[in-house]
Amino acid sequence: MAKYIISITAKDDSGIVAGVSKALVKMQGNIKAASQTVHQGYFAMILLCDIEDKMAPADIASHIEKQFSYDLHVYVTEYDGNSEPVVADGENYIVSVLGPDKPGILSEVTNLMAQRHINIEDMYCFTNSKEEFVVILQVTIADARAFGVLQGQLEDIGNRLGQSINIQHEDIFIATNELSLRKLKNK
Repeated sequence: MAKYIISITAKDDSGIVAGVSKALVKMQGNIKAASQTVHQGYFAMILLCDIEDKMAPADIASHIEKQFSYDLHVYVTEYDGNSEPVVADGENYIVSVLGPDKPGILSEVTNLMAQRHINIEDMYCFTNSKEEFVVILQVTIADARAFGVLQGQLEDIGNRLGQSINIQHEDIFIATNELSLRKLKNK
């Protein structure tokens, strides 16, 4: 059994997930994990897949692309499941940013995370109907004692850029927020 990470992008159209799934079944593949979204009319998906017999990444990409009559970009790399995680274990937190859209917001916040060796597990960004830029990051903080310092640094960035930036433990975020994906979607 061989494992692969597969990234796919294309102009959005119905049936992409079905076509990818069909191609993988034909290769005796099994999807183990996947994440997919659509941004501004473009489809993006990344998945972890087992395939019964080892194949060249280019051959896997070609098999998937042949399922479609339009331009689909497929990148495949072998997955090394034996490598040690680069990121330390820790607690999950949610960072939310809201304010007027301008260049540099995401750069400032993510650079702070990188400097503090905080891993971004998931990210969602969009401009809402009020032309405000919205960022939601799920991050892992290895040392919870550093939370107060990080919170102050995020507030400083928010004040400097005119953004409201908050960080809270994931459990608190879930307990105090009811998110509707329909409301978050950028129309």
